[in-house]
Amino acid sequence: MVLTDLREGSTGPITVMVCRKWDVTNVNGRYMSTDYVVSDVKGGMIHCTARNNIAHYFFDKLKEGGVYLLKGFTVQRTDQYRILKDSPFVIWLNGSTTVKRVDDTSGSFTRYPFLLTAFEDLEPTEGKYFVGGESKQLTYEQVAANKLKTAQYAL
Repeated sequence: MVLTDLREGSTGPITVMVCRKWDVTNVNGRYMSTDYVVSDVKGGMIHCTARNNIAHYFFDKLKEGGVYLLKGFTVQRTDQYRILKDSPFVIWLNGSTTVKRVDDTSGSFTRYPFLLTAFEDLEPTEGKYFVGGESKQLTYEQVAANKLKTAQYAL
């Protein structure tokens, strides 16, 4: 089974690699969940989450870069909190979810597709820098009220 085969209510099993892992807190700093981006052998990606009351079961079991066989999870549709814009589903790890580490000796998984680097440590690839960013359109009133200044980056 690969990620494109998952449907609402699917429970696995599926073999995935953990690409990214982070803790989610609310605006008051309260811990809410541990979330993951996982990929399959075909390069598909999906958001995966473990709520705060069960996340400790997976803390030492799921590590970035590790390949695992997951069973007993729940797949649900999500329109509210979507990490990957083209993925309508999220995998919810729960108390019945089992995790087994799998050896990827064939090298079939893309290692670290989201390898993040500090800006000052960027090195050119084929003589070019590739920098992603986000832009936001602001009104003059917003700029004046927040005393914002223009930032210029020369690469």
